[in-house]
Amino acid sequence: MRRHCLYLSCLALGLGFVSTHPCSAADSIQPLPPNELLSLAFQSGSTGAAINEPFAEVPPIPEEDAQPRVPEEEIPASRRFGQETPPVRPPITYLRNEAVLLKRGEMMLDVGVVYSTQQNDFPIVIGANTVTKAKITSRSVYSPLALRYGVTDRLQAQVFLPVGFTSEKVDVLGARTLSDTDGPIGDTVVALNYSLPTQWTGDYNIILTNTFVIPTGEPHYVGLGPDAAFGNGCFEYGTSMLAIRRFDPLLVFGGFGARYGFESKISGVNVERGLAVDYQFGVGFGVNETMSLSAKLYGSFQTQTTFNNVGVPGSERDLIALRFALTKAQPHTVLEPFVTFGLTPDSPDAQLGVILTFR
Repeated sequence: MRRHCLYLSCLALGLGFVSTHPCSAADSIQPLPPNELLSLAFQSGSTGAAINEPFAEVPPIPEEDAQPRVPEEEIPASRRFGQETPPVRPPITYLRNEAVLLKRGEMMLDVGVVYSTQQNDFPIVIGANTVTKAKITSRSVYSPLALRYGVTDRLQAQVFLPVGFTSEKVDVLGARTLSDTDGPIGDTVVALNYSLPTQWTGDYNIILTNTFVIPTGEPHYVGLGPDAAFGNGCFEYGTSMLAIRRFDPLLVFGGFGARYGFESKISGVNVERGLAVDYQFGVGFGVNETMSLSAKLYGSFQTQTTFNNVGVPGSERDLIALRFALTKAQPHTVLEPFVTFGLTPDSPDAQLGVILTFR
């Protein structure tokens, strides 16, 4: 830079000297020797100051304005320059019953508390074979105990057993009221979740689930709609498929399935729950590496129930509900408060609770 300034100064002085030299056109212009050009350049006040004086130093940044340096150990491994650690995925335990969350040999335990309330009209059996309409009010408080185990990296087994109580009040056409309390355990659900290989599914994660319900809980009144927490009084088998697709920080999922309740004898009556078709759609949003928000719309259409091989009119059920949850993950625990709103008369009016997962 200084060399360029020196050349420009010399050129300017030389041109100025030539333009002001009192010579005629006929005279030949003789260029100045280099040593005289240099001496003239150094004699110029401004140019000489620029050459001889040192550059001004940049003033230091005041400490109060300087950005604090974050220690490297406090920076997440996925954000350090040059690190090959993959980014940490937000928790998706809001899909705990459908998704494969564990690797081989890993375990997961769910505890918590759930409160559910429901009021609807449904046919029930009074006496030997009398079927009548009734207004049913049900309230449940239970802990959704669940144990999961990673059989392989793609296969997960789980056992679900609700522990608590449910209170039911049945108003038979305003004539009389029946009440009952069931507990302390409900039906046991055993499930296997299998995640298909990614070379088959591409960008999607597809999980197949098979469930088997064992009637370990006290059954409801005959004809009372099946409750997700307590006794239905019959064996049940179901299968379903769930597809998951990531669009970071979003996760979109959806699936469908079917369940069949086998015939069983309850209070001396042969009851067959029949076929039910289930579906669900939802989205999860990863707020950060440890927190997720999720919303899920799920439903089930249940066909007509039969009593002693005779279909009961009005026993079909159309359940649709909307569930919102916040999932907060820690190294060894996951906390998930949630609330569910029923969208049809057959669905639970409201359900709220919190699930604590140990992993």
